[in-house]
Amino acid sequence: MTIEIIDKQSLTKGMLYSIKASDKILKILYLFHAIERIREVEFMKIKYSADADILLIELRDGTPVDSVDLKEGVILHLDGDGLPLEIEILDASKLAMLKEISVLTPIEAAR
Repeated sequence: MTIEIIDKQSLTKGMLYSIKASDKILKILYLFHAIERIREVEFMKIKYSADADILLIELRDGTPVDSVDLKEGVILHLDGDGLPLEIEILDASKLAMLKEISVLTPIEAAR
């Protein structure tokens, strides 16, 4: 599965990104204060544990102190200030074969 940013629109409060994943298009709104934090990050780390079948997307360094279930099997981990640190996807192999996944971040797209 390939994940790519196909469109972005500037809105009053932030940027609306259209992301294509296989045959689906997702829309994600990043508020301007969140975009500023993203610009500070040079890369994200993506890790997969075959033993646990967990895909972990680390957005930035830090220690998780809280979490929010975004959807069944998708967990957002937060730091002490309530800011996102990582996204954890349980039973990841049921979503796609890891060999089929490639990710293009906004930072890589700008290079």
